[in-house]
Amino acid sequence: MAENIGWDSVEYETEEITETDVKEIDEGGERIPIGRYLCRVIESSLKQINFNAYSCVGCRLKFEIEQALEIEGRPVTGDEGEQYEGKHIFDDVAFKAPQEKDGMAKRRKYVALRLGIIRPGGTLRKDMWRDNVIGKKVILQLEENLYTDKKTGEEKVGRPQVGFFSGYHYADKSNQVAEEEVWNDI
Repeated sequence: MAENIGWDSVEYETEEITETDVKEIDEGGERIPIGRYLCRVIESSLKQINFNAYSCVGCRLKFEIEQALEIEGRPVTGDEGEQYEGKHIFDDVAFKAPQEKDGMAKRRKYVALRLGIIRPGGTLRKDMWRDNVIGKKVILQLEENLYTDKKTGEEKVGRPQVGFFSGYHYADKSNQVAEEEVWNDI
């Protein structure tokens, strides 16, 4: 049976709200800019994903930035990208659902291949998203996030997001098929 609690029966530790806290809240926190980042998967958790047409289960991947490679279209030089090292990027991957469109299946397979949790001819399983993905390195590409506000109809810019089909690049190309070199000048 649930116990009734009142304000007098609860201890609450006081909290200080700093000007920095207010600024981060008002500005939506620190934003990682558009660019390319070498990242490592540090966590994978189940998530309910709700699309307009259907809902499904998927996973939320949590990446830790190890190195900034490109920021705002320019290669990173010196210590320019160090402030982003250790920061986190999140991306959701929808699992197979009967109502899904071909694009969702293609994206799931694209992400799995780029992360190296599966090879061509393999079978993608739930445990791969839970276990095999942890520690995998990938280069993530954050792109501009343009959207239309549903209430106002106004076009807005949100936090940069991982590109849907352009956001994952191999960090380690050793598992790819070697390309045959062509020597036209011989």
